[in-house]
This record gives sequence, C-alpha cells and structure tokens, in this order.
Amino acid sequence: MLKLRSCIMFYLIVFALTGACCYAQTVFSGNIQGVITDPSGAAIPSASVGLRNVDTGVTATATSSASGNYRFSSLAPGNYVVSSGGERLPEDGS
Repeated sequence: MLKLRSCIMFYLIVFALTGACCYAQTVFSGNIQGVITDPSGAAIPSASVGLRNVDTGVTATATSSASGNYRFSSLAPGNYVVSSGGERLPEDGS
C-alpha cells in the first residue's frame, strides 16, 4: 500500500510540474510592419524607423529594406507609436 501511495504522489507531482512548465511557455507577442514611401509612392530604402511603447516607454529602432519595408517582431502587447524622420507615421498606412 505504501508503494502505491508513493507512486500516486510521484505522478501527481510530475503532473503539477508539467502543467507549470507548459503555462510558462504561453507568450503573447505581436509584430508591427510597414513600408516607408515618399509622397509619390516610391519606397524609401535605409530609412530609420522608431518604435515606442506608450505605456512603458521602451523604444526600438529599425532600418527599412531596399524596398522600404520595416518590421518590429516579438512585441509585448501594448500601445505603440511608430515614427520616421521625427514624424509620427499614419496608422492607416496612407
């Protein structure tokens, strides 16, 4: 009977620890991406793009590709402001 009780306790502990490990791997993150263009619609390569989390003040920078694309990956949920050349970029992509 003692052996059965020890076996049950062992499996309960393993089950509890496994659940905690799986929960710890649940991460919520997102990406912000876009294209930098001039007024005529031509891509602007090598443009510096800034990102600031409004809630925490954390900042990041990226450089646009040859086709004007930029991307910020693995971002924590929150409110962000994207800027380039000191100007806030429009949210609708226009």
